Amino acid sequence: MTRTWLTAAGVLALAALAGVLHFLEAEPVAVFVVSGAALGGVAWAVGVGTESVGARFGPAVTGALQSSLGNLPELFVVVFALRAGETVVAQFSILGSLFANGLLVLGLAVAAGAGAARDGVMRFSARLPNDTATLMLLAVFLIAVLGLSDQVGDRASRHQVEISAAGAVCLLVVYGAWLAGYLRSDEPVQPAEQAHAALPFLPALGLLAGAGVAAALVSEWFVDAIDPAVRSIGISKAFTGLVVVAIAGNAVENVVAIQLAV
Repeated sequence: MTRTWLTAAGVLALAALAGVLHFLEAEPVAVFVVSGAALGGVAWAVGVGTESVGARFGPAVTGALQSSLGNLPELFVVVFALRAGETVVAQFSILGSLFANGLLVLGLAVAAGAGAARDGVMRFSARLPNDTATLMLLAVFLIAVLGLSDQVGDRASRHQVEISAAGAVCLLVVYGAWLAGYLRSDEPVQPAEQAHAALPFLPALGLLAGAGVAAALVSEWFVDAIDPAVRSIGISKAFTGLVVVAIAGNAVENVVAIQLAV
């Protein structure tokens, strides 16, 4: 536990350094690099907090918290990027997260879990893969329909915002309905799969709240530094969203997934 608190203090110090560089109007590349590193640290803090809080209520709640709150840094980056007019960064950070989680990390987790299993096979309960595939298909279908209505140039394309809002509401309703059923499910869990707490409940709540505030602040500083930094470094905003934001926002979460699979 001492190591966890020391790491949390280091994350806080890194976030504070990003803030100092931002308000002192330091070199944009330095702000960009330090803020990106701080995003990864904040993602770790959010992950530890959600795991420790969820451990009090069981694996289902832990998984729901991880999926809902574990991406707070990335969510804030998208929100602030959209507010700053950095649409390309927002779009490609979402794509990068989907590719990293759905392809790279899933493949690595399955390979790691299968390698650790006695018979060389990683097994899942039936419900979670079925639910995941169904939700992914629904999301892809809605995104495709919205994109098609935007590109065909018919009368519906004049109402892009309204159509997008309707699609977003549909996704949120489906997710909420699935989440309620998932949390009420009584699917048996093996003792080895029980959630474990890295921190006591109340300190974990404090860490989660602090990490949430830090995620919002660091994300804003990171987005403010993107435009001048990418010009200085010579990389595209698409690469920044697809690779840098996706890695910084998901690195710790991805490493934990692979470790748990092993």
